[in-house]
Amino acid sequence: MKRIKESLSITILTVLLALVFSGCKGIGEKNLSMAVIYAALAVISVAIFVLYLIFSKNKNNWLSVLLASIGVVNIGYTMIAYSGSLDFALIGNRVAYFGSVLLPLSMQMMILNTLKINYPKFLPYILSGVAFGVFVIAASPGFSDIYYKEVSLINVCGTTVLSKVYGPLHVVYLIYLLLYFFLVSWAVVYGRAKKKTKRAIEAIMLLAAVFVNIGVWFIEQLVSIEFEMLSVSYIISVLFLIALDSLIKESEKAEIAEAIEREEVLKEKAENFNSEELLKSVSLLTITERLIFDYYIEGKSTKEIMAMLNIKENTLKFHNKNIYSKLSVSSRKELVEIYKKLG
Repeated sequence: MKRIKESLSITILTVLLALVFSGCKGIGEKNLSMAVIYAALAVISVAIFVLYLIFSKNKNNWLSVLLASIGVVNIGYTMIAYSGSLDFALIGNRVAYFGSVLLPLSMQMMILNTLKINYPKFLPYILSGVAFGVFVIAASPGFSDIYYKEVSLINVCGTTVLSKVYGPLHVVYLIYLLLYFFLVSWAVVYGRAKKKTKRAIEAIMLLAAVFVNIGVWFIEQLVSIEFEMLSVSYIISVLFLIALDSLIKESEKAEIAEAIEREEVLKEKAENFNSEELLKSVSLLTITERLIFDYYIEGKSTKEIMAMLNIKENTLKFHNKNIYSKLSVSSRKELVEIYKKLG
């Protein structure tokens, strides 16, 4: 939770700085060029990437790609802001789009791996191919008018900005984002339904990271905002994801420690148990209870046992309670483990 609070604090500070300094009029008649803000955000995003590589012990490869992508996007925005010619601005635009198509891809793969959702091995290659296709279309301005019908360079608040008239294939990037919005949302909801996430906060943070960027992108399409707020929202998202990655890893460590402790308890119980005591305890079981006991040892599932004995779940639970009490165990797993250890 400490990591989450730290990330939230940095997020709030980043948003406030962007809001305060991104306009033409500054506090006390001072003005901070938007170009400086883009450069600062580029430095921040690259610094986050470098610090993650240096200090993270168990690196998440797709999170590393995500962090690198955000750095590339903000470098692209900075190149546009400081460009002195349309050609250089278009190069910066291509750099920004290169990072932008990798962002949803890396976020999707990171979430699938974080939630331990199985997927075909070829999936990353297919998604990478789609990303490359979208990038080729988005990088076409300067060579073709399929993405931008017209594009020119203007100056806003001391910052160079691309003035664009969208072409027929500009919708491709929108479809690309919506596809990932659907896929990532499905992965989070599916992971939560299958209890891949141990706490609701994990699912909420994953969805927040997705909604922030999609929401900002749509707002920028509907409202005329000269400042690229995505440069801020990307950093916000990645801070949430870093905090979540840390939270999940700490949770996994706790689970491992708990499993080790449980194993030690089982080992101690098995040592205090002996075959004669177990046989004596088993002899106290009723005929039905002994059948259930034998089925457990054989590895039968709950559904299989209910079908073979033609009983309902509540009836099985009643028998389980009696079995565990007579054998001095607390669960089916403990029963099987002790039996195995005793041979």
